Amino acid sequence: NGSISSQFITGLLFALSLLNGTSNIIVTGKLESKPYVDITQLALKTFGVNTENFQISGSFPFRSPGDVTVEGDWSNGAFFLGAKALGSSVEVTNLNTNSPQGDRAITEILTTKSSMLQISAADIPDLVPVMAVVFAAKGGAVFTNIQRLRLKESDRVASVCDMINRLGGIATATEDTLTVFPGQYYSCTIDSVGDHR
Repeated sequence: NGSISSQFITGLLFALSLLNGTSNIIVTGKLESKPYVDITQLALKTFGVNTENFQISGSFPFRSPGDVTVEGDWSNGAFFLGAKALGSSVEVTNLNTNSPQGDRAITEILTTKSSMLQISAADIPDLVPVMAVVFAAKGGAVFTNIQRLRLKESDRVASVCDMINRLGGIATATEDTLTVFPGQYYSCTIDSVGDHR
């Protein structure tokens, strides 16, 4: 089921490329976080493995293309780009604007001049925590398609609400939306609940 986590699909893509014979992955439901699957398929293609249409020919030895440069990580860069959007003097370099990484959407989202911006988290779930902080300070936002955020390393819906409310903003959630309202930030202690985001 593609609506639960792209990680199942990316793991299968790697594993099936090492098995004998041809394998097919049949994704049911809507494929969420598709950019993460695209990144995996591009990496496999770089090493000679074709996974087009989720058909994987196994027993295919990975072939090194020689030197490979790993591009900058938009998910981690988003924290610094968010700080810059809030007025910090930060310069972020080495992020490929043509990357298949879905989280590169952060640049377009941060430049949108709108109060209570509506943002779908379907393909960019890892951006929600940092964007919630930014938009609680910039006019608010409504994040939709957030159901899967409850299944991450923590319940990111609950932890983001707790974080924003402790910081002085207001955050509320329904089953499929997370809304952050602007507020005045205060000094406080935040529990990261063991989640790297």
